[in-house]
Amino acid sequence: MKFIINFVSYAFVLSKLTYKTNGLKNALMCARNLCENNGTCIDTNAGYSCFCSNGYIGINCEKTMNKSQPSKGQFNLYRIISTNPCKNGGRPLSPELNKIICHCKSGTTGRFCEILIDVCASNPCRSRGMCQSFINLYACSCFPGYTGSNCEIKLNLCLSDPCQNNGKCIDYSSYCACECQDGFTGPLCKNKIDECSGSPCKNATCVPLIPSGYRCETKQDYCSSNPCVHGTCKTGALGYECICSSEYAGKRCESKNSEYA
Repeated sequence: MKFIINFVSYAFVLSKLTYKTNGLKNALMCARNLCENNGTCIDTNAGYSCFCSNGYIGINCEKTMNKSQPSKGQFNLYRIISTNPCKNGGRPLSPELNKIICHCKSGTTGRFCEILIDVCASNPCRSRGMCQSFINLYACSCFPGYTGSNCEIKLNLCLSDPCQNNGKCIDYSSYCACECQDGFTGPLCKNKIDECSGSPCKNATCVPLIPSGYRCETKQDYCSSNPCVHGTCKTGALGYECICSSEYAGKRCESKNSEYA
């Protein structure tokens, strides 16, 4: 019975056989460059195997494939794969002729290395940011108030003292807020409250108080009783004042000047 192996334009020729190291470590075997014609040496549990480049076969990739001549059975220990079935940079291994096994890069798994290992599953961002998983690495996008590669650093949001007019800054981890003193308002306590803006006093004058509040002042008409006998009455803050005519004097202009007597 003859075994015909078709020559393909791009192929991995994988040896089923492994070779004992005779007591030497696998790494030392591959360090000797046993695979010829640009073949790649792969460590195995029992020794090493060679991945041959396109057009070569053999234990150490020492034989050239001849597509014009059918084999006589000497190639039946080898398997030809026209395309690499392994994903994400994995390398194909074939310890059995009827089964493909992939050697996966770190960060991937699955029969064909098609599954990316979720490096965010361990919560490296500490629930303080969004974790984005890549092959064998991750990146944290931190929430407000946190920084660092793993969002492990808590920011002091009140460090810049944002509250004005002696307002008190309160840090709530992801944001800060200002507690304003009496008489001030606004997100940063920079607005002075106008206590009289709503005209709270009826038939009286509104007077703002410091630091907050107001009082209503009623202005009394001290002249309504006509206290000035021979003069003009003028209302003041605490009472009235009489402006006397030239012939009279006294608090109420009630006395006639002597020179006019």
